[in-house]
Parts: sequence; C-alpha cells; structure tokens
Amino acid sequence: MRQLTEDSAIPLTLSQRLLHDSLSRQPELRSTVALSARLVGDLDTDAFTAALRDTVERHDALRIAFGARSDGEPYQWIRELPPEPSTVRLQRVSAPSEERFTRFVRQVAALDMNRPWDLSDSYPFRFRLLSHTAGLHAFLATFAHQAVDSATHAIFTRDLWQFYHHRVDSGSPAPDRLTGSFAAAARAHQARDLRAGDDALTEFWRERLREARACGFTAARPPGPLADCEAVEASFQLAGPRLSALRAAARRSNCTELQLIQGAFAAAIFQYTPQDTISLSTPIDTRGAAERGVLGMFDLGLPLTLRRSASTAELLDRVRQESFEVLRHRHVTAGALERIGPDSSDWLGRGSASNLWITYARLAPLRSRPGDGAIRVDQGFYKPQWRRQLAPIDLRVASRPDQLGLVLALDSGRIPEPSARAVADTLKARLTSLADVNRYEETPQDAEHS
Repeated sequence: MRQLTEDSAIPLTLSQRLLHDSLSRQPELRSTVALSARLVGDLDTDAFTAALRDTVERHDALRIAFGARSDGEPYQWIRELPPEPSTVRLQRVSAPSEERFTRFVRQVAALDMNRPWDLSDSYPFRFRLLSHTAGLHAFLATFAHQAVDSATHAIFTRDLWQFYHHRVDSGSPAPDRLTGSFAAAARAHQARDLRAGDDALTEFWRERLREARACGFTAARPPGPLADCEAVEASFQLAGPRLSALRAAARRSNCTELQLIQGAFAAAIFQYTPQDTISLSTPIDTRGAAERGVLGMFDLGLPLTLRRSASTAELLDRVRQESFEVLRHRHVTAGALERIGPDSSDWLGRGSASNLWITYARLAPLRSRPGDGAIRVDQGFYKPQWRRQLAPIDLRVASRPDQLGLVLALDSGRIPEPSARAVADTLKARLTSLADVNRYEETPQDAEHS
C-alpha cells in the first residue's frame, strides 16, 4: 500500500463518498461509465493509441487510486502514467461479417462493464481498440464510476479526438495536455464546503426530503424470486421533423428539452400510481465554471419533487420551478447531510430509495475533418443490449442535434411487469404526441434552433 502523506492524499468529493457508501452496502453492484464508438475510415492506430495516452496524462482522474485507512475511511491519490503498452488493448478480430464482429464487440463491452474494479491495484479505465478491417474499428472505453461521472462522454471524447488530430498533423503531443486537474478541483470543493454557511441549504433539502418517497404502483407484484425477473426495456428515437416539432414544443412551453422529457415521464408515472407526489432523481453536475473541462466524479443524484397536476402546462411549470431550485441548491455539503440525518443518502446520491431515475446526456456529432484520412465516429454503436439495473425505473436519454434516443428500463422484479410495460408505452405515446409535426407550424426561428 502506498504511504499516505498530507500532500498526496486527495479528498473524496461528496459524490464519490456517497457512491462509495452505496457500493459498500451493495458490493454486488458494478458502477461504470461506458463509451463505445464505431470508427469508419483510415484510422492511424499509432496516433490514436498515443492520443489515448495523452488524454490519460491530461486528466489525473484517470490515474486515481483508492485506499482505506485502518478505520476503514477511504482516501485517494494520483498514480504515475501506466506503462505505455498497457494503456490500450489492441486486437484484430477475424469475423465473417460485420454483423458477427458487432455481436462479438458488444459481448466484450458487456464483460468489461461487469468486471469488478479494484482501484487499489488498477487504473480506473479499460480501453480496447478492436479491428475488423483496415477501415473498420471498434473503440470501447469503460471507466470506474468512482473516478468519473457522466460528463466523461463529452469531455473525454472531445479531448481524445483533439489529441488524435494533433498527433496526425504534427506527430507530437498537443502542448496543453497537462491541464485539467481533478486533484485541484477536489481540494477546491473541500475548501468551498468548509467555508459554506449551509443552514439555508440544510433547510431546503430537509424540506424536500421530507416529501421524498418511493413510488408505488397499483398492479400486483409478480410472483417468484426477484432474481428470476428480467428487466422490461423499451427504446425509441425521434429524428427529422418530429424531433424539430418536439423541440419547438419545448420552446413554446418555455422549458428545456430535458424538462419537457421530465414532465412527460412524470405524467406517465402518475397514470399508474395512486400517489399525488413522486420524486424523480437525475444526476446534477456540481462543477464550478472553471472546472467544466475537468474529468472526475462530481455528479450528484438530486430529486425533483413533483405533484400531480391538472394539466400538462401546470406539471411543466412545476418541473421548471423545481429544476431551478435544485440547481440553486446543488452544492450540497457533507455538513448539510449530517444535519439532515442518516436517511438523506437514500435520496442524495444513487440510493436504493431513488426508484425513478433519469440520465440525460447531450452529445455532439463527431465527424473528423474532411479530406484524406477522414474518420466517421458513430458514438454508442456497440453499447450492450443488457445492463444491470441500479434503479427500478431508469430512463436514459441521449440528445444529439439530429436525433433523440431514449431507453426506458424497468426492473420487473421491483415494478410489476404490467405497470412496467404500460409506463413504457405511455411515455412513448406522450412524446410522440408532442412530436406530432401537424400540431405546430414551424417558424423560421424554430428551424434555426432545431
């Protein structure tokens, strides 16, 4: 075990501490952040592997190691760069067709996602570049959630391709690759929390958590052991005129795309529960303005408290108000949690009580520069079809300029299957109705923003 010194120890962010506590209570869980991409074109493999190493050097969160003191208290420090050959695993895959290659890559991705992490002994990432032909590659990146959060999709992908292009153009690393310190950000968060006068913060979350409750459904619980129940999963996409219409509907309702989806999700849930109040949790980024490009674990799962409403407009107004208040009070401190009481971690973080969960990621389309050697990057192409449920109802949204993809996964071991399928169908119908192109006449302003 590394000798701990005052200078080398890095404080855990509150997000890390809550996740660590949750995983300690449920060691069977695998909490990962996973990326995948289909790369089509003449990829410079040497430049790509070097760019991966540049990215690991730039972001010290990708070199985090965890340990525990004699009293069980966790701590972390930053490792040196790994030996060069171990940064990424390269593999040529002989497959009779791209379909078989894709199936194999997804199996590998699922295995990487479900392998346990030992961050006292290994780095918090697993990189693979699998090649089918000279012009078709699969890139898989799996990260320990204890080290990074959902912002990894945007930050890591942006920096990787920036470094790749620089390597291709110049044959040397980009000069600014050493920026982006998680250690500095974590210490800044600790200093901010120590300075914070959090009486108002404590009172806000005490009031909100007093109303927070798990959602109950009216249908009967399915028979048999929970382990025999499989997740019910529904996925659908919106693109083209229907996506433009959905975004136009959000603007006309004076809300964001995410708020419109949250409102539709809540409305679907209210149809299948007798409760008049539900709590919808979503990861909120607690980075400061100067930390936007820093990889690390800063997401904090915070609940929106929503009440049954007489109309869609009234429900959306509640979503807007709650979103604003939650964002205002997103910088929760450990002191505030202690004052609120021991039950707070069930709702702040990803605790077992947070049974309605929504993850929203904005993804930019990736196309390398035009010309010789251009690479097309299809993000998320090799995402496995199965993943472990961490919440009974889990809505995952990927928003791109040209497409909105939604996956609604419901654990039929904890949510009755009739209700699960009904929720999925109702959510799809509500969003499809909002995306009805015949309901709106697109204005030039709408077309410009869509």
